[in-house]
Amino acid sequence: MSALPCTKRILLLGGEGGWFNEFNRGLSKLRPNWSAGHVPDASQAGSCLQTSKYDVLVIHDSVPEPTRLLSQVEHDFPGVYAFSLLVNCKLAAPAQSLPLVPAASDGALAAEMVVRNICTNEWTEQAAVKGLLIRIRKLPMLPRVHAEVTKELQSPDGSLEQVADYVRRDPIMCAKFLQVINSAFFGLSRQINDPGEAVMLLGAVRTRGLILISGVFSQFDDKPCPGFSAENLLQHSLRVASLAQRIMLLETDDPDQSNLAFTAGLLHDVGKLVLAANVPEMFATAQRFHRTKRITECAAELDVLGTTHAELAGSLLAAWNLPLAAVEAIAWHHVPCHSCDLNFSVLTAVHVANVFAHEAEGAESATLAERPDRRYLERLGLVGRTDAWREGCGLPPKEDSIHTY
Repeated sequence: MSALPCTKRILLLGGEGGWFNEFNRGLSKLRPNWSAGHVPDASQAGSCLQTSKYDVLVIHDSVPEPTRLLSQVEHDFPGVYAFSLLVNCKLAAPAQSLPLVPAASDGALAAEMVVRNICTNEWTEQAAVKGLLIRIRKLPMLPRVHAEVTKELQSPDGSLEQVADYVRRDPIMCAKFLQVINSAFFGLSRQINDPGEAVMLLGAVRTRGLILISGVFSQFDDKPCPGFSAENLLQHSLRVASLAQRIMLLETDDPDQSNLAFTAGLLHDVGKLVLAANVPEMFATAQRFHRTKRITECAAELDVLGTTHAELAGSLLAAWNLPLAAVEAIAWHHVPCHSCDLNFSVLTAVHVANVFAHEAEGAESATLAERPDRRYLERLGLVGRTDAWREGCGLPPKEDSIHTY
């Protein structure tokens, strides 16, 4: 069984004991090998940081002068990552330099937001990612239409016809949306030219997902990069999303989790889109190394870029406030052992779906990146499930298909 990634110790400053207990329970589910301590005031926090090894300081928004405290911690304890947690929305207009986690009124939600913040910081603080972010001018933006559609679908009085109207109002996104539904992946017997008909055909969940991916791809697909096809990437993303949704349903029978797996599958390779649009020469070189050296895409990207499309996407898409499970699935779909998973998760579904999609697409070489990670599946006790997932996805069994990284 593979070991979990290294532990972290978190010190929470402020907030009452009951809230901290909820936080601790939430943290233990997300990161069973992490731990947290709690102190009520700043003087005790200083003593704890001096005498105990803490990696992170989280300041509850009930603590006065958080900006001053953060500056002091940065000066006195440069190895500690510190930020303020907005709990009761008391900091309506925080200083721009004050790093904040979105509002969290209960401890369990706060734990997810704190873990997301720590992971995002670790990804973005990598020297290679920092170097890339300086060069990136075109960032993936959450499509405005997606927010409108999500609100409409969550409303008790929401209608698919209104959703179709939102799509029609954005001509560029609408064109991409219709292109996606008319693509070979869906295999429709006739052309769909009206968003209303497309929405009725897709249903609420797939409509929202396809609006999301159509909006993202419409921002990037006009950027040239030698040897890169945005259309091929889009088709692969659709296939991974569909397979991930199916695998999640097979394993959990949970519609909400399967929808989340669908979304994460759609977005899992957005980092490639960002790289192709912003650093096309470097990305093309990495793709060439992948083919000619017969090494994994991730290994080639590490050689050329110092990081991978997956961690870059995790860094960028974390700003969309996607659920932590989806962000981790995007960032670690090639290296699931980097997670702290002990049970089947969205990451599991997307990792395996990506493998299955490459198999179905007839990848030119059955590279290491396109095989399930045995160490990860052993940790979860799921090595024997891959054949059942293949069968459930309508794929033929495959011999010797599990790889140990």
